[in-house]
Amino acid sequence: MKITKRRIPQKALTVYVAVFVSIVILTVGLSYWSVAVHVKDDLDTTRIDLLKQLGQKVDLVLRGIDKTTLNLVQETDVVRFMEGSISEDQQKYEVFNNLSNTLRTILDANSILSSIYLYSSGNNLIASSSTLEKRSQFFDQEWVDMFHTINDISVWTGPRKVTYNANTSYSINKNVVTLMRSYPLTATGSSKKGAVAANINEEKLNELIRDTNSRLGQVFVMDESGIVITHQDKEQLYRNTGKEWFGDGFDQIRQNGQREIRIAGKKGQVYYYTSPYTGWIFMNFMPDEKLEEQLGVIRNILLTVALGMVVFACMAALMLSNRFYRPMQQALRSISTQLKGDTDSSPGEMYGNLDYLEKKFSQVITDNRIMIQQLRDSKPVMKWSLLLDLLLGNRTSYVVEKPLLDFLGIRLFSSNYIIMVAEFDKPEELGSERDAQLYTYGLCNMAEEYMNAAGKGASIQLEPGKAAFIMSFEEKNAPGNIVTALSIGELICSSVEQYFHKSVSIGLSRHTDNMKGLKQAYLESLEALKYKLVLGMNMVLSIEDLKIASSESTIKIFATREGVAEALREGNVTKTGQLFDDLLNKAVQENIPPETMKQLCVQVLVESLSEALELNVDVSEITKKHGDLYQTVNASQELAEIRAYSKNILFELIRLIQEKRSSRSKNESFPKILDYIHDNYKRADLSLNLIAEKFDFSVSYLSRMFKEQMECNFLEYLIGIRVKAAQELLINTSMKINEIAEEVGYTNSYSFNRIFKKQTGMTPGEYKERNS
Repeated sequence: MKITKRRIPQKALTVYVAVFVSIVILTVGLSYWSVAVHVKDDLDTTRIDLLKQLGQKVDLVLRGIDKTTLNLVQETDVVRFMEGSISEDQQKYEVFNNLSNTLRTILDANSILSSIYLYSSGNNLIASSSTLEKRSQFFDQEWVDMFHTINDISVWTGPRKVTYNANTSYSINKNVVTLMRSYPLTATGSSKKGAVAANINEEKLNELIRDTNSRLGQVFVMDESGIVITHQDKEQLYRNTGKEWFGDGFDQIRQNGQREIRIAGKKGQVYYYTSPYTGWIFMNFMPDEKLEEQLGVIRNILLTVALGMVVFACMAALMLSNRFYRPMQQALRSISTQLKGDTDSSPGEMYGNLDYLEKKFSQVITDNRIMIQQLRDSKPVMKWSLLLDLLLGNRTSYVVEKPLLDFLGIRLFSSNYIIMVAEFDKPEELGSERDAQLYTYGLCNMAEEYMNAAGKGASIQLEPGKAAFIMSFEEKNAPGNIVTALSIGELICSSVEQYFHKSVSIGLSRHTDNMKGLKQAYLESLEALKYKLVLGMNMVLSIEDLKIASSESTIKIFATREGVAEALREGNVTKTGQLFDDLLNKAVQENIPPETMKQLCVQVLVESLSEALELNVDVSEITKKHGDLYQTVNASQELAEIRAYSKNILFELIRLIQEKRSSRSKNESFPKILDYIHDNYKRADLSLNLIAEKFDFSVSYLSRMFKEQMECNFLEYLIGIRVKAAQELLINTSMKINEIAEEVGYTNSYSFNRIFKKQTGMTPGEYKERNS
């Protein structure tokens, strides 16, 4: 019996330990295998996403520079420089002075740019922010040769080495990446008259890449042929690393992905992303040994946990053995005593104290109560996080999220959703940030009460003074559900006005059938809310009621803005105000997006200021008084406020123009000069030199007098007379176009056609056909 007494607990202990250790080993093994697979997949996805984010950020910067050059080539002085229409030294100096100021302004606004060049093939000149030289004398000519060999209208090239201050002791070599854009904008091949070159310092570009994300380590940026454009190690520049790594397989790389490769004896993964804008390829190499290091850390952690679990299992098995097999031992002792008349047991053989386990169980129960309380306290944060994920599209399955929705007390149907975004119209009237949060909290409670009365809904505070509401319906009736949502929105607006004495605007989305559409519905409600600038405040703005203007309508409206600047130049207050009102009214009728409408107003003001500056009017008084135009207009929330602000500036500009004109002295000889021009405009040799000689004036004085008296130069005035005369001949006579060209002073019909189209927007033939 003694042998049996000893063996039963030992066998049980052995079985328990074997089972527990097997479970631990199997669990750790499966966990390591699962983690290893997911770590590699997550690492691959993460690195590709990081490269994509990096590429998109670089693209954003490059697109901004591209847009800057696009706007630059449309500047009047740039066009004159490119067209080669600068005939006099003074004109050349004025144009270069304006170009230099423009280029310096662009360079100051874009720290990543190192230089900008303008090249005119007609004049064979290159202009920079500090110099104007013949192409043969300019220190950086390489890009011009490259420009003539490229058939695209714009292209990013690089890298290339540029030497500054050559032939001096202060010479500096810089690696630059260059954007070349042809002029005219759509010109290719031999039709190109010039170009703009924007140079980015390769070091600045590399700093942008390094600052974006340090987790990637070193990133190679290559062009489509595999040549390194930028890298932290400057010895890598100009090397065809793509061909070195992949050989002919480099040409097969498209978009983004990864490949297994061996570099310098190290096997690993190359992750790449191809920019759709520049075609540049962003690459990052990670050796397999680095992945093994990460897996090694996980493996060591799991082994440590497994060892702890094995020790715990042995202790638990020992305790279970002692606890459950002691009665069996006592029964055996009792039987042995009855058979033998005595006991072999001793007090030292009795064991199985439960005080330790009782203490541990008490601690577990206490910890469980604390955890439940913490979970209860964190419910509002969990609710906010869940609703935000639904709006942002991070959670899209109702079946998956149903348990969490029920746990957090969020009542939503499985389909038929409408999103509303509400915003207090005048946030500054809400008081402090805490007061704004209280107002928003009250708005959310009010909205949930109304939504739950008609269906089911939930609310989330986006920021102080702004909230979003998710409303769901049991029946799939999109028109009826939208009407219900509109009614609830109007009820919210009226209740806020009644109880809070505030006004609130609400953007309403379209009806969506499932949770996958919540993100799009949220974006629609935000877009609808923007139209309170146009349609007014304290109302419900449904995206379905808004007919967004087409791009063609927007372009037409922007084209009509020039009339405001022309009326301003005439000094006509009534006409300027009427044209500006008509412009905004037309934009409202066409449902131009609010942000675009703000851009329209800013552009009108900027062009009007430029017009005043051309008339030598000092506008510093206006700029100091009204501050940053863009910031003021962009911060406005009402169209009436923008209208009043803009018209105030326009009327002040007219006042300054009128004061400028009234102070000018009239020259007695100038009317005779104008009569002479009107009598002799048909002469092909009529020029400023001829008139200056006839009336005994210097050319420079006559040119300045023209600009002061007529607010334009001689050539512009003469062209205006000739074009007007040509228009009358085209309408009232049957003369041919070449005959009309000779009649109004042009010996070359091609020049006449080009000038006529530039002045009227159509060819002489089109003008005659339209007005016949």
